[in-house]
Amino acid sequence: MHRPHLVSGNRLPQTVRNSNTLRFCCRHPATTALVILGSRASERFAAIVPICGGGNPADAEKLKNLPIWVFHGAKDSVVPIARSEQMVEAIKAGGGNVEFTIYPEVDHNSWTEAYADPKLYEWLLKHKRNDK
Repeated sequence: MHRPHLVSGNRLPQTVRNSNTLRFCCRHPATTALVILGSRASERFAAIVPICGGGNPADAEKLKNLPIWVFHGAKDSVVPIARSEQMVEAIKAGGGNVEFTIYPEVDHNSWTEAYADPKLYEWLLKHKRNDK
């Protein structure tokens, strides 16, 4: 199966920066930064995948046009699942396109389950950036 370009951190090669298919996946602690970056520059991304993070619900309006799939472990002892729940609800309330997967028996390492799921890569490949 083909896996899309996944970029983490702030290492964006020139070819990726100019791509209309930039998809961004992050896990805590970078996830909060991802949501902030997405809210400030949502037009730069085809989709984002915050994992075990959160964000400021006040930024939800800025994320409403960006496809988002959030992952979180229900037993997360580092970042309370409420952080993701609040952000997901705020994005949905603003008319946003957000998926939310909760792993009932997983602690903080929900990225292991998320990255092992072929559906994540299929979902990412469906999205392209909307150039304006």
